[in-house]
Order: sequence, then structure tokens, then C-alpha cells
Amino acid sequence: MSDLPNSFDASDWELSDDFYTENAEQKELRLEDFMIPEEEHSSSPTDFEDPELAKVVSDVQRVLDIYSQGLDIAGIAEKLCLDTEYIHTILYCAQGFAEDDPIAVARLVMMS
Repeated sequence: MSDLPNSFDASDWELSDDFYTENAEQKELRLEDFMIPEEEHSSSPTDFEDPELAKVVSDVQRVLDIYSQGLDIAGIAEKLCLDTEYIHTILYCAQGFAEDDPIAVARLVMMS
């Protein structure tokens, strides 16, 4: 049988002690290095280019604020002068978001 060339090389990086020793000059990466501060990516309803989305986000915020005070759909509709079906849709879409993200809820309301 012919001898196949040996693929084992003593300079293989996995077998080198240098590979496993810690380099003091190398910066250690942390999760915080990749995170964006919250104030940079938060937006208010006035930051949107779409005025309809801005209005729905505003409605969502107002409905959720009043709903957290204990009013029912009819009471919210009377207080905000909005249609009860619209408020029902907002509350239905908001129930899936534990963090009550008004932008995500507004997008769902617009799609429904």
C-alpha cells in the first residue's frame, strides 16, 4: 500500500499552545458593546413619516392609559370620542404584547 501524506502538521493551530493562551492585548467582547442605548431607538408618534400611523399610535397610547384605570370599552369610547369597535380592535391587538408596545399594536390595528 502506498503511504498517504500525513495531514498531521506540528504547526497546526489547534495543537499550538499559543492558541490556548490568553492574549492580554486583545480586547474582550461583551454584550454591552453591541447594544444600542434605549434613547437612540425609541420613537414618539411625531417621529413617523406616516401621519395615519402617528395617529393610531397616539390613540393606542391613550386607550391603554385609560383602560389601565379600569374603564370599559364604552367608557373609553365616550371619553375619547372614538368608535367602540376601534377601541375593541386596539385592546384585542394589545393583549398579545406584555410590554404594551404602542407602535407594534398600532401596526396590528392598521392591518386589521
